[in-house]
Amino acid sequence: MFKSFHAKCGRAKNGRKKCHDPFEGDWQPRRLVIIEFANTEAFKRWYDSPEYSKARAIRFSASTSRAVLLRGV
Repeated sequence: MFKSFHAKCGRAKNGRKKCHDPFEGDWQPRRLVIIEFANTEAFKRWYDSPEYSKARAIRFSASTSRAVLLRGV
């Protein structure tokens, strides 16, 4: 379900595992998800889509998270 949805919105990569090592500050995430989009517009299409809106509501009610959009990386 999510693979076809992400492909439709321009998602290129998704990494989700314990492969990070914070070395400054007190941030100790248990999981890190990186999703790559072709551009900011593709990200906005995905984030504002009806499909992700449903998933986002579930995520907000079930977890605590932080999100950041990195452009030009």
